[in-house]
Amino acid sequence: MPSRNQTHISNPSSLNDVGPKEVPNPNPSLYSQNSIGRSGLREAIFSPSSLPNEDNKGKEGPLKEEHIIIESVPSSNNISRIEDDQNPSSFSNSTLPFIKETSPKEDKEDIGLVKVETTPLPSLKEDNLEPTNEVEITITEKKEEENNSFKESESKVVPNPLMGKEENKIEDTPIITSSSFAKEEVVEVSPDPAKNNTIEENPNMPKAKPRPSYVFPTDSLLQTYPESTNKEEMDKECQENCEAINTVFANLNVGASVVSYTIGPSVTRYDVLCNDNFSVSGLGKVMTDVGIKLGGVPTRFVEMVPGKKTSAIEIANKNTRIVPFKEVLDGLPNGADKNLYIPFGVNIEGKVISADMSKFPHMLVAGTTGSGKSIYMHSVIMSLIMRNRPEDLKLVLVDPKRVELSKYRDLPHLLCPIIKQAGEAKVCLKKLCDEMDRRYTVFEEACVSGIREYNDEYASSKNLEKMPFIVVFVDEYADLVDAEKSISEYILRLAQKARAAGIHLFIATQRPDVKIITGTIKSNLPVRVALSMANAIDSGTILGQGGAEDLAGRGDMLVDCTLIAKKDFVRCQCPLVENKEIMAVADYIRGQQKVAYNDTFLDLTDTESPIENNGEGYVPSTAELKAASQEEKYQMIKSAVMAREYTSISQIQRDYGVGFPRAGKIFSRLQAEGIVAKNGDAPTTSRGCPVIKHSEEKPSSSSNPGSLSQSETTFYAG
Repeated sequence: MPSRNQTHISNPSSLNDVGPKEVPNPNPSLYSQNSIGRSGLREAIFSPSSLPNEDNKGKEGPLKEEHIIIESVPSSNNISRIEDDQNPSSFSNSTLPFIKETSPKEDKEDIGLVKVETTPLPSLKEDNLEPTNEVEITITEKKEEENNSFKESESKVVPNPLMGKEENKIEDTPIITSSSFAKEEVVEVSPDPAKNNTIEENPNMPKAKPRPSYVFPTDSLLQTYPESTNKEEMDKECQENCEAINTVFANLNVGASVVSYTIGPSVTRYDVLCNDNFSVSGLGKVMTDVGIKLGGVPTRFVEMVPGKKTSAIEIANKNTRIVPFKEVLDGLPNGADKNLYIPFGVNIEGKVISADMSKFPHMLVAGTTGSGKSIYMHSVIMSLIMRNRPEDLKLVLVDPKRVELSKYRDLPHLLCPIIKQAGEAKVCLKKLCDEMDRRYTVFEEACVSGIREYNDEYASSKNLEKMPFIVVFVDEYADLVDAEKSISEYILRLAQKARAAGIHLFIATQRPDVKIITGTIKSNLPVRVALSMANAIDSGTILGQGGAEDLAGRGDMLVDCTLIAKKDFVRCQCPLVENKEIMAVADYIRGQQKVAYNDTFLDLTDTESPIENNGEGYVPSTAELKAASQEEKYQMIKSAVMAREYTSISQIQRDYGVGFPRAGKIFSRLQAEGIVAKNGDAPTTSRGCPVIKHSEEKPSSSSNPGSLSQSETTFYAG
């Protein structure tokens, strides 16, 4: 029997011997009639007749049954499907159908796509059975590949001499057989390396580097203090105060009495229970009388105490207890996601009050001299550097006083050297805004929403370097804004957007002026800490209401933080951090790692061009004008005006930060000296009066270097 892959050519005895015969399906379980009908397939048994050719005599033998699946082909290829009642002898001007041959060896294998190319047969008559052309059928067998893709083999077509060249061209059309429905083919699409490496090769996402060994500072470097107060004396003092308060209530017919008290580190809270027929609001009216009865001690009244049915009167203790920083540090929660918890202090009940800086996320601290503002700043810095590696936390310290934060010099946690000038602070804050925008670009490419999600999920899975948190400490904010007004713009940008980028602000000031701490900035600094204030106006600027002016000082504070208390303020005592504790911890950290500043923040020189008015003249900065005397200020304004073409009173007032009366006097003096034209000498415009006397350094107004200016032109009479 000839091989399957060989072409069999013979002279058929009749037209009925050409093509397959259709017999009943010997294996109905292979395909049901419904499935065959739906897929448009027909199944037949190919049983070739005995070969009458003499050359093939003696070669007959038992032939194995071969299953031929006759598949439907689109009409665009001029191949028709065999119908049930079609006569095999009617293959005139048609082509042999696409077939799929299977063998017993392939029964257990998946049947893939089969392409069969044929050449059309001419019409044959029964009396003339001479073949007019040769037909070659090449069956392309499917070979499985690892990626489940189909590999097409080349097919040879024997041209029909009776047909044209165009008709001999048969397009290869992939046919899906019923075996494709039996087992679903899964084609894996090879990933595009160019797309996958887009984020990994991003210079904003460097690969992770091995971290050196690091040991966190222990609390053995911190000091402990002996108990400075006597409990018996404190209890005796509180009992006397309770009797004095109840006496005032009885004399003023106030339906309330003190039922208990709680001794805190610096303040004692006296719980007051009102009678059923007395309103709590009436207690606030007698607080001044209570303070006078107790010897002129400032008192603070709290209408509602969380978790209690009583109101409270807070009175400062005569003998305060020192709250060591070690006690507060041990009370902070531990965990990988709680590394930015900062302490506020110890409340009246003796509990450590803390909050997560990554959640609240910026804070404003205000207090007069001696209120403990700098001590509290040190406690926050110490809690951060003792609980975070230098690779996970970077600090930016702005110290206009030059001596307050110098203890942290060359600390590995520093992002840049300690900033002491207002100009350097402006450049640093501007670069922090650029860093914030860069981080958001990285988050967009990584499809994350915040720095913790990026570090914990994306960077860890991609072996990328994690982004450190950045905490900016700004001391004496009001003085910085006076020197550089543009600092407030960058502070506002960071306060509005920098939380998710991992950049947080700690702003401290002694003078909470409404011109400096504007409503927009204050609304974006949600956590506010008020230490002892000078008056109720300053207290209202920070807290929105009075109360901070009655604090005891020396670390006594009111905290406005929704993570701690949503309605009322929390009164705390700031922990004490001494200089030797700071130096011990800083030296311990410096002994393990050397400082490595960020290259971007090393050059903080203000390279921007000076502020100009329409590109015509230099405007002195506010710091220069503030340091100059009245005469020096006038000479500076005069030099700037002489470099312009026009000037006005409102322009002087706006550019140099002087009031309208002072600007009017300066303008009149400029007119008297002949620098600015008077109103009667030259017409004025919307830009002001023209400047008629310019400085010698002013270049010629002619834009053509080859032309002569008016001063260089000589006119001859005659």
